[in-house]
Amino acid sequence: MRQFVLVRHALAEARAEGTRAATLLDSRRIGIVLLDRDGWIVEANDRARATFGGSDGLAVRDGRLTANRPAEADRLARILDAACRGGPGGSMPITRPPQPPLVVYATPMGTTGGLPWKERLAARVLLAEPFSAPPVNAERVSAALGLTPAQGRVAASLAAGGTVASIAAATHRTEAAVRWHIRETLGRLGLSRQADLVRVVLSTPGVFDD
Repeated sequence: MRQFVLVRHALAEARAEGTRAATLLDSRRIGIVLLDRDGWIVEANDRARATFGGSDGLAVRDGRLTANRPAEADRLARILDAACRGGPGGSMPITRPPQPPLVVYATPMGTTGGLPWKERLAARVLLAEPFSAPPVNAERVSAALGLTPAQGRVAASLAAGGTVASIAAATHRTEAAVRWHIRETLGRLGLSRQADLVRVVLSTPGVFDD
């Protein structure tokens, strides 16, 4: 839900009159790619570049944004072409197993705030991960729920999608120790199931990283 709201806010900014492309490019949470009228990439921020080059998902070929899967590449090309020509643009998911899908939003550009390269810009592309688990801050979990630092780390990891095995590996503990922390945390909060713990963490205000 937080990612959905974030994407909707970014889309609203992207469509707003007077939006500065340079400001959008500074975003660290959403990938931004700027295209010219021929679909060539003019600029991309660091978050967007991090999504390029994998065996699945998005790639850059001959200076243009594309998808590695042929069926997705054809659909993406149509969406980007429409946006670059001032049409409605559109959105689509990009498959990249085992990771969650990446969602591409393409919109035509409005004003660009007097940037020297503004005449080259025709479309902006937002890359978002709305299906990813939200980043949970362990210290904030501990403070909000009255847990010990170790319990907070385990609870935050579970809420972020971790398993007992992955938490044990990441914290250099045994799986038995992780399970013990889970049991202690459940008892401390008056809960009986791990799923209830995750629900409580995710519904607690202020525990997410900005």
